[in-house]
Order: sequence, then C-alpha cells, then structure tokens
Amino acid sequence: FGRVSLHFHEDHIVKCYLAIGDHALYLVHSNLNSLVEGTSHISLEHISAIAEDTKSVEAAEIRLTSNRPDSISSSSILVHAEHRTRLLKHLRSAWQTSYLCRNRATVELLVEHKALTKGHQQQVLPFPGYQVATHDGYSFFIKKDYVNTSHSTHSSASGTFANPNGLTLTVQVQEPVPLSDLEENADDRHIRWVAIRQRQAVCKELTSPLLMLSNFYHKKMNLANDPAQWTGWEMLVKSDTEVRALIALRRQYLPPLADSAQDIFVSLQCPKHAMDQNRGLSDASLLLEARLAVDSLAPLVQNCTQPQSHYRSFIQAKLNALLFDEDAMLWLKGSMNLTPAFSLEREARAFVKSVLKILQEETVLRTPDLLKDLGDDIPTVKEPITVPYRMRAPGLQSAQDGAVDDEADPTVNAWRSRVARYLAYCFEGGLCASRLSLSDITDVFLTTPQSLEKIDEVILFLLHARPKDMTKPYTRSIVRYLVQDPSIFESYTFNDRVMQALVDLGWFEQALKRSTTRGFATNSVDFIDLYATFLARLLTCQRSSINLKAAACRQITARVAVMERQHGVLCAALMETMRDSNIFLRTYATVALVTMAGFSQTVHNKIVEMDGIPICISNLMSSDDDLIRYTLSLLAQLTRSVGRVKEMHPAVTDIVMTLLDKTPRISSKQQLLAELASVVGQLCNDLDAWKAMCQHPCRPTEKLTNLYTLGPEGGHLRSKVIYALKMFIDRPIELGQGRRESITQLVKPILDELQAGLEQVKNGHEENFNLDYAANAILLLGALSKSSHRVTIASHPNANEVLQGLNLTKLGQMDSTRDRLHKLTKRIAGERARGRP
Repeated sequence: FGRVSLHFHEDHIVKCYLAIGDHALYLVHSNLNSLVEGTSHISLEHISAIAEDTKSVEAAEIRLTSNRPDSISSSSILVHAEHRTRLLKHLRSAWQTSYLCRNRATVELLVEHKALTKGHQQQVLPFPGYQVATHDGYSFFIKKDYVNTSHSTHSSASGTFANPNGLTLTVQVQEPVPLSDLEENADDRHIRWVAIRQRQAVCKELTSPLLMLSNFYHKKMNLANDPAQWTGWEMLVKSDTEVRALIALRRQYLPPLADSAQDIFVSLQCPKHAMDQNRGLSDASLLLEARLAVDSLAPLVQNCTQPQSHYRSFIQAKLNALLFDEDAMLWLKGSMNLTPAFSLEREARAFVKSVLKILQEETVLRTPDLLKDLGDDIPTVKEPITVPYRMRAPGLQSAQDGAVDDEADPTVNAWRSRVARYLAYCFEGGLCASRLSLSDITDVFLTTPQSLEKIDEVILFLLHARPKDMTKPYTRSIVRYLVQDPSIFESYTFNDRVMQALVDLGWFEQALKRSTTRGFATNSVDFIDLYATFLARLLTCQRSSINLKAAACRQITARVAVMERQHGVLCAALMETMRDSNIFLRTYATVALVTMAGFSQTVHNKIVEMDGIPICISNLMSSDDDLIRYTLSLLAQLTRSVGRVKEMHPAVTDIVMTLLDKTPRISSKQQLLAELASVVGQLCNDLDAWKAMCQHPCRPTEKLTNLYTLGPEGGHLRSKVIYALKMFIDRPIELGQGRRESITQLVKPILDELQAGLEQVKNGHEENFNLDYAANAILLLGALSKSSHRVTIASHPNANEVLQGLNLTKLGQMDSTRDRLHKLTKRIAGERARGRP
C-alpha cells in the first residue's frame, strides 16, 4: 500500500493509493473513501512483466497482456512510486502467489531493467577511490577495486562484493517487520540481541572463534536526508582462518507510516593468511572499511536533499488510537512533533497532575514546579484512577457511553489497556522528559493510608495485569494476592516496561513488606519468601522480556543474603534461565548464581544436580567475554572442593586449557584472564587434572608466566596468576610444566612489587597495598623456598627487608599467611646465614 502516480497515457494520469490484493491491484482514491472511478483495479493475471527504470529510483513500468479489459487501452502503465523497491517486491510476491493459485505452477514474474525516463538522480558522490554500490533499495560506498560477485538476481539475496586482496563484503537486507511484532518477540526488541544471534551463527562456522570487540555503534552519516532512526551494534571476530568485522543495523520508524523496522547486516571478512601477508591490512583497517560502508548506507531516493515523506494523517490516526508503543511515541514527538489527540493529552495531564497533587499534600513531591509545568488550566481530581475511565477513544463514543456492556466489550478493554500504557509513558518522559519518572511515585514515604492506597491503585493500573481474554475486564488486585497468583504469568498480560521499572525500584518488595505490617503475613520473613518466589516466576515466564528477566536477576544478586531460605527455588529458576538462547540473559543469570554460590554450599550441589557443568562448558564456548568471565567465576566457586574437580575433569580442564592458549593477551581481557587463572589454580587441587595440565601442549605455566606482565603492578590479574603458578609447583613431585625452575624468573619482580607496596603503606597509602596479591606472593615464595630455589629468593638484596615489612602488616596476623610468612622468613634467613645468597 503506497501513494503512486499512474501514467496510462500522457493525458491520463491518476494519483492515488495503490493497494496490492490477493489477485489484483486496487486503485484507492486519495481521500480513501472509494476506489478510483473507471479503472478501479488491475487483475494480476493481466500483468505480463515489469521493468525498473535505470535512470531513476521511483519509476517502473507494468506491462499488460493482450487480453486485458477494454477499460485499459494502454499495453503498459508507467508507475512513479517513492518506495519503488518495496512496492515491486510485494508486487512480485503477490503475482507469483496468484499464479500458483490459478495454475498450480510456480513461475517468476519477468523483471527487466531499462531506461524509462530522462530523470537524473541527485545523489552524494563517493569519495575519491570509491564507488557507489547498491543492493535491495540501499546504496553505500565501497572501494573501486571491489567487484559485485552476487549470483542471484533476487532482491532478497545477499549483496556480495570482493576485491583482489581477498576481502569480501556482504550486505544482507531483511524484510521490514511491524513494530508490534518486535514488541511481541523478546529476542528481536533490541538490535543488540539480533547482533548477538548473528554473531553466534557466524561463530558456529569458524574454528576457535574469539570475540575481540562488541560495542554499540553510532551511524555517522545521513546521505539521503533519511527521517528514520538508525541504531547499530559492531563486533570483531577472529578465528584460526579469518577475521570478520560485523555490524548490525536497525532502521526504525520507516517512511511512510513509521510503524515498521528493518534490520541490515554488513560483514567484511578477510582470510588470516591475507592479513599476515599484507602489511596494510589489520584489525583496525578492517573495521574502518566496514564502518565506512555502514556510515554511507542510505535508502535509494531520487533527490537526496528531500526527506522521504510520511503519511502524517495515517500516523496521527494511529496515535489517536494509542497504537504506538512508548518508544515510538517519544520518537514521533521529537522528530515529527506528533502527539496523541489534544483531548487525550489533556486528560493525561490531569491524571499525572492529580497524582502529583497527592504527593504535594503529603510534602513528598520532589519537584513542585512540575504542577505548574503541567498547566495551570489543568484541573485535578481527588481520585486519579477515575481519569483513565473517562478517556474516550475515537470511534468508540457510543460504546463507552453505555450502549453496550463495557466490561464485556473486548474493544473497550483493549482500549483501556492501551490507555494504561500511554499513561505509563507520560510518567516515563512523555510529558515532563527526565524530570518525572515512576520512581517519583514509588520511592516516597506516605504517612496517610488513604494516599498510599490511591498511589498503589495508580501504580497497579499502570502495570495493568489483566486476563489475556479481552472479554474479561481489568480488576485491581491487592499486591500480595497478585504476587502469589501463578496465573499472572500464564493467563495474564501486563505492561512489561512498568513491571521492569517496579522490579528495579524494589516496589514489589516494599509493597509486600507493607502488607506484612497490615496483618497479611504470619511472620516477618514471609514477605521475603513471597518476593523470592515472585522473582523466580518472572524468570520462568515466557511473557517476560529479556530486560525484565535481567531486572529480576539484578534483584536476586542484590538481595541474595536475605533470600537464603529460597535459594533452592531461585537456583532452579536461574539454571533454567542459563539455558536461554540469549547470551545477555545467560550472563545475568550466571552473575546471580556466582553471588548465591558464595553464600551457600547447597547452591553448589543444586547447580551440579541440574546439569550445571555442561551448561558452564557451553558458556565457555560462547565467544562472549562477559559470559565466559562470569562462568569462570562460577567454576572457581564450584572447584573449591577437590571432589567436585574430579567430576569436572577432563571436560572442564580441556576447555580451560584451550581458553588459556587461545585468549589474546590484551588489556580488554584482563578480567577474563584473571578468572581463568583462578580456575586453573583450583583445578590443580586434583592430581589427575594437575597431571593433564602439566603435560598439555599449550604449556600452561609458560603462558601464565608471560601473562604476569600484562596486568598492572600488584593488581588482580597478577594476583591470580601467582596463585595459579603456586598451585602448579606446590607438589611433592615435579612433572612437565610443573617444574619450579620454570617460574623462578618472577621472583625478582614479585619482591620488587612487594617492596613498592610496603613503601605505599609506609607513606600512609595502605589502600593501595593489595593484600590478596601479597598473600598469594607469600604462598608462591613459600613453595619455592621448600627446594633449592630458595637461593633465588635469598639473592634478592632486599628480601629480608621485604619479609620483615610484611610481618608488620595484616599479613603477619592473618591465619592464612602468618605461619607461612614466618617459615619463609626463617628459610631465607638460614640461607643467607650459610652465605649462599
């Protein structure tokens, strides 16, 4: 459906909307009241071919068969459409479907490319040395040595371009999807989730893939005056055979209706051997080239100085019906100055102002100026909850005025659900920008029970937990009953964004606590158990979005100490979440489990019982730094028991050694490498695992020794590396990489760093002295001092001074280090007394 100009003859031009039906093209009058008189439709069976104009991006020719109706005298119709690519794509699809229905055979509509007009495109010229490439309705700049190698003529296929250096650029343009579909599908709501899914698919094709970069990307050029919104996510993946730069883009609020979004993927891959042989190729140059293609990406338009048109009357009608979500309404307000009908916005201001008036009367309104900003002419009501019920939808006047039973009318119930979403949007930036949010009404202390009840009623209406069956009305529930009711996650729908905000703000916990004081609970910890169960249900609810589940994980992480009685329930929910396909969500669930595992040994057993080890191994193979890092933290907790290590070996040992071998030594991976070193040290507790690692071809102690230089002096990474090395050599036997002489080169830098740390303590900067690093250093030096390698320690000119200084710190008093430090000092003193330093 789109606005077009149809040229039947020079003197017969029809401007109308062209609607594509199952078996015909319908010509709709510009006022939308009727079909065009005379030629009201064109049957698809009378279309023989189409031709795209090579001189413009708007013109196309529809060729008709000889058996066309007499009302159409011309054998061809010249069509001018602003969105030609999309129109012809739908036309081809409809023609093939119609042909299949009529003839039970599959035939493609003939498409030609020829000059139909004398028009000239006004476009931005490429940079020197670059050319303009096009694919599926978009243009972009690439270097002149790239050649189009696409073998398919279908517009839906990938555009592939290659150059003599071995680089291959691929552009994939997905079909536009309605915004409402994105809202329903949690995995598609944000371009980040889509990009991660794309990266996972790429990593499955590669050998030993490593994620080097994963960031939000801001598109820097708008070469077609495009009114749509662009968001992006960039990644750099390296493997044994190639390096690939990936950038995922989402073009949202597409003209002409601003109700759809389109995803575009740009990939630039380079064989590893080509990068090794060509000095001009590097990770940075590969990213730069991919970014330039993405920055110059623009929809094909006839005139780059004029933005593509939006059908403002259509958009306004949808706004009045509150059919756009919160993000879309915010964008339409900022970009097109379009808002819902004046009557609706006035009622919304009355609602918000009435709520704020209650807070003002309780002297808890944080920004009193908001009342004035909402309008002096806006009246307030004592019962704010009555305002949504008097808001009227266009076209539903008679129904809402009592002509039908409102409570059983699905249209009215759906309207009120959208009203609740609109009012929540008004509280979250829709009316007063960042000066007003839900925290202003949830995070306040109200002394009057009546005011508290009114505010709770407003919050629950904004949440709008109601049956999915729209013939049933919305009914307000007491928070405690709402949380306990399992049907809210099965047969109910609710505003996911409001639910996320309320969870993040801790409102449910506070509301349950208040219900305890009113006599609903039987003891003081009952509400905590209810809240923990509620969070667990949120995690397992299919209706919950990724962001909502992440909010639940954050609450569990923050409140894990007070939820100890419900660790079993929470652990089961988190383990189920760890099986989710979304890496972002699996990372949040892993963080929560790490926190819980630090509080209870029962959680360790539960994780193992629920097949947690295979899940952890899968996470370690995800090529996602954050997920790998926190999974290693979880394994570090689980491997504290020698018996547990036996259960994990050799599966975990093999993947940990692979990570140690393949993970690049760069500063951005310091935290991951620190956790990796910690797990390596824990695995050494088991003799079989220790032997396997000592003989592993990746030479782990050599890797760890080299890794020591990457971290900052006295920092977390060096501390964990020292711990792992100590675990390798502190055995009655020596084997392979577990030989003590392989790490004696670290003795001097360790003692030098300890001396520098003691100087910090002496100068009053005790906070700069890393006790964990110093404790692990004592353990490593103590292990070395058990053999002839103590001479290396004693040969350091300041060894005695350092050890005596450590005795004066907390390390000389801690049970874990006091005796070891005393023995180490005694051995070194004895070595010096024998005159062998």
